[in-house]
Parts: sequence; structure tokens; C-alpha cells
Amino acid sequence: MFPEQNKIIEEISLIPKDKRKELYDLIHKFRMDLERSQNQIDEIMQFAGSWSDMTEEDFSNFCEEIKQRRQASSSRRFADETLFTHNQKHFGKIKILELKDWTLPKKKT
Repeated sequence: MFPEQNKIIEEISLIPKDKRKELYDLIHKFRMDLERSQNQIDEIMQFAGSWSDMTEEDFSNFCEEIKQRRQASSSRRFADETLFTHNQKHFGKIKILELKDWTLPKKKT
């Protein structure tokens, strides 16, 4: 046994029996999260080297396209947030109109 294991066992023995289920749940969740994290790393690492067969020009174009997509996405989010903030400042709470609240203009005859 390693020194920390003895300390852990000693600490557990000091915990009231009626609280040990909670401790077990905590330890179990911690261990499961570690395993999940390692599985995610393993899955991501499967893609390592995926671009090794790309030419330098293709890889450069690929990186530029990702950069442009991120900027476009960011710009759209910023525009949406700006519009929402503008509406809040100038109109306060916006009343959502029901269909019955709308009237169509009368046709001129």
C-alpha cells in the first residue's frame, strides 16, 4: 500500500457510518468523471494526424476558412446582442402581442 492509501482508510474510518454512503457516492462520481475524461481524451486523440495527408496550401486554406467562419459567427452573435440591448434601452419590456391585438388596415374602395 502507498502512504496516502493508509491515510485515506484512516479518514474513512473516522466518518460516521450513516454518512459513508454520501462519501461513497462522491468517490464513485469522482472516479467515473476521471474515466469519462480519459475516454474523451482518447476519442480526441484518434484525430491526431488527420491532416497529415493535406498539402500545406490545403491546410492553410482550411485554417483560413475556420477563422472566417468563427468571425462571421461572432459578428452575428454581437449583432443579435446589440439589437437586444438597443431594444431594451429604448423600449423597455416589449409586450408580446397576441393575434387579436393586430388589426389590418382597411382597404380603400
